[in-house]
Amino acid sequence: MSVAPTPIAAMGLSCPLGLSAPAAYAAIRAGLSRFQELAYLDDRGEPLRGSRLAILEERTSERRRWFSLLCYALEDALRSQRATPNCQLFVVLPERPASMQSFVKSVEAALDGRLSLERTQFFVGGPCAAYAAIQSAREQLASRACQTAMVAAADSLIGARALLAWSKQQRLLTRANPDGFVPGEAAAALLLARRCEDPLGSICAVGFGMEPGLLSNDVPLRSQGVVEAARAALSACQLHMHDVDVRLSDATGESYGFKEQALAVLRTLRENKDSFPLWRSAASLGHTGVASSMCNLVIALCAARVGRFPGRRAIAYAADDDGKRAALILEPNAAVRMNRV
Repeated sequence: MSVAPTPIAAMGLSCPLGLSAPAAYAAIRAGLSRFQELAYLDDRGEPLRGSRLAILEERTSERRRWFSLLCYALEDALRSQRATPNCQLFVVLPERPASMQSFVKSVEAALDGRLSLERTQFFVGGPCAAYAAIQSAREQLASRACQTAMVAAADSLIGARALLAWSKQQRLLTRANPDGFVPGEAAAALLLARRCEDPLGSICAVGFGMEPGLLSNDVPLRSQGVVEAARAALSACQLHMHDVDVRLSDATGESYGFKEQALAVLRTLRENKDSFPLWRSAASLGHTGVASSMCNLVIALCAARVGRFPGRRAIAYAADDDGKRAALILEPNAAVRMNRV
């Protein structure tokens, strides 16, 4: 389904660097991070490093952590909104809640009823699920099924269960494994609307693909899935890769992600560019799982609001461990100015 550009009315972000998008971006812009030793040990008995939200007890379960982060991000997105008429919620999580009805009621209670969640759709998976949720929200808005759509993603890799799973795969950054990632946690939200007088920006298109060459198999990586997704998104906007100014990637810091991004540029860029920066939320927040692809969008929108976005458009990438790939074309609105933090 072809969908016109979708305005972004509001955004929210909660992470170890701040409980609002302006605060978190100010910290990122200042080069800050909260990478610190955790109470969990690696196979050598040495403390793991991670980026965690300080106001939550370190032994708090992953589910409780991402639920709290989700509520903070939604509250941040709603802070500038007087009303959200006929709003549908699209929630992206690392796992499905045991009781959907109980989960929805808990979110409503945490937000003091500021967001009516009569219609809620859940997406479960990796970072690509967030862009699938955005595309579903755009289609609902285009079909006039709702006037506004809140898309929110939350995840936490800070917890014994998550860290053990990643450790078994030898994916965590340790002294014995320099080609790993720093676990983190975050939540991000975007309020999309059919109409908006002063949008923060627009979602222009979303594309999807599949990558056969994974970390878990011996198939050579050729960036087939990322290229397929990028071409689909660019084609929907009648653009070429040289029309894009910034790349947003959920690459965690492992060499696999950087190789995939480099191959994608080689296979899609047909005209020389003086600069084609690669922005990664993981550089400041660590690997934030399902929320990583959404965090990139919020950071780019924040940069545009303070005149720090170098150009007009960004292409944002998302990659799941099972091979799913997604690409999204974002046009931030530099005319909107951020309130002073």
